[in-house]
Amino acid sequence: MLNTLTSELTTAQKSLKMNARILQDCEDNIKHLNKSLTKAKKFKKKLSLRNMMRDD
Repeated sequence: MLNTLTSELTTAQKSLKMNARILQDCEDNIKHLNKSLTKAKKFKKKLSLRNMMRDD
């Protein structure tokens, strides 16, 4: 009985560690995507300003 509980606890701990790593990877990816989105918005704004100057 105790061996089974210990084994289940060990498995749960490994699963938690793996999930924590996955979550960290997701958070890192979100940060990267947010930076890319910010750059894309700045680029879009720059293009828009260029096009407005051309239209004048």
